[in-house]
Amino acid sequence: AELVGAQIAGAIANASLYLRQVVADAEIKDLAKFPSENPNPVARISAGGMVIYANDAASKLLTGRDLEAGDSTLESWRELAEEALANDTPKEAEIDYGTRIISYSLVPVPDAGYVNIYGRDITEAKEVERLKDEFISTVSHELRTPLTSIKGAAEILLNYPDEDPATQAEFLGIIDSESDRLTRLINDVLDLARLDSGQMRWHMSQADLVSVIGTAVDSTHALTVQKNVTVKIGSADGLPPFESDTDKLVQVLTNLLSNAIKFTPSGGLICVRTRLLPNLDPKTGVKMAEVSVSDNGVGIPATELDNIFNRFQQVGTTLSDRPQGTGLGLAISKEIVAHLGGEIWVESQLGKGSTFFFTIPVAQTSN
Repeated sequence: AELVGAQIAGAIANASLYLRQVVADAEIKDLAKFPSENPNPVARISAGGMVIYANDAASKLLTGRDLEAGDSTLESWRELAEEALANDTPKEAEIDYGTRIISYSLVPVPDAGYVNIYGRDITEAKEVERLKDEFISTVSHELRTPLTSIKGAAEILLNYPDEDPATQAEFLGIIDSESDRLTRLINDVLDLARLDSGQMRWHMSQADLVSVIGTAVDSTHALTVQKNVTVKIGSADGLPPFESDTDKLVQVLTNLLSNAIKFTPSGGLICVRTRLLPNLDPKTGVKMAEVSVSDNGVGIPATELDNIFNRFQQVGTTLSDRPQGTGLGLAISKEIVAHLGGEIWVESQLGKGSTFFFTIPVAQTSN
């Protein structure tokens, strides 16, 4: 009976081993079915550290061509495989290759003496996670700044109700301006969230650039008076009505004008120009209009130009002690212009001013 029991136990063990090998083989074959098209590494390594199988992506890592510093990929795999085999449990690990980050799942098959390794490139996911954390941190800070000013001014008014009218007006002005700043920040954050999630509402209708420019200039009139700058509008004659989102175009132009006004000294000049580009857009095959906003302000440092349309990029942090705006307006403008089929860019020289350009398709409406 003992012999039969031992034989049965042995048969069960052999069957279990066979099944584990079959499952492991199926897993690795499935993941490596199209190795030349699979950008993620799939490999099998023995208990002794010998590579039994490696698809193209894994082979590339093993050559060390993507490895910038530290131990070799094989050495890292060996250490991880030893741990997985010793504990007879799957192991998760991440290896930073400098230019890429790979997440590995190691599945041990102890009876067969090897470990199956499945890799996944998580570089982009890590960057998204980093940007998300940075976004939350920055938004929290940006919300806290105006709230602190509002609370401080309100407390002074409450604690010193008999202050002279001029002082009261000063603190009420702080509350008013910081409330506006807070509202702009919240609106910008909501716009970005809608753009990222695809929930932004677009209202396409017949648009007219003359009207768009006029509305944007009117909306920034108070700023121009406050800064004592002049806005000059160039001719937009010859531009036909076209299909677009008028409100979004006004938002883009208002952002560009607001930035120009903030960084233009008293007595400065801002010019808004439009022109119909002579050639059809090579991507869409339609006519394009170009809008530009020029100022003779402080300009933008060359080191900032590549990042100027990034989120929370505040040029004021490098040009003055006080950041200007929320740092979201240009990022939102870039998203809007891209959605409408155009491009946005900037040309600037420090101390001589900046010119922001954007293009939009002006295919005529059916009307």
